[in-house]
Amino acid sequence: MKRQSRQTLPVVAFIREVLRQRDTLGICIATAVLLFSIFPLVLPISPGVRVAAARRFQLAGWPFPLWALFQPLPSMYNFENHWEVAFTSIAGTTADETCRREFGGFVNHHVLDAVFLGRVALERCGFPAHVRFRTTYRGTTVESGYVLTAGPGLHGFILTPQPE
Repeated sequence: MKRQSRQTLPVVAFIREVLRQRDTLGICIATAVLLFSIFPLVLPISPGVRVAAARRFQLAGWPFPLWALFQPLPSMYNFENHWEVAFTSIAGTTADETCRREFGGFVNHHVLDAVFLGRVALERCGFPAHVRFRTTYRGTTVESGYVLTAGPGLHGFILTPQPE
């Protein structure tokens, strides 16, 4: 009777080899992969991680370099994401209701993509515009707001975060 040998997982063999050779770049890559693997696993059980992930999705409060570093992690498809826009320049008009319907509801992209991709139509509805994003996941809700004002150049605007 032949005894079966235990096989080592490839990732374990990789980590052992990297540590044996003291490969700094390899250790950095392995550490990043480990961190990126742990983050989604902790998401359902940690309210703090849920808030951080929702704020990352909304581009709210994360310094850009840190936000860019975490881009390998998917961020949008696990959340329930809503957005709404209020146009103060035409408040209370029929055009306001039309614009509100056009710019609101569910969004399944990074929230600011909705703003950037719809910039021409947003401009037609009038600035300033107040944009509100709400992300919900497992009972945790995060909201952030931005004010859009006319900026320099054709179809340019300035996006200013509103204080929470």
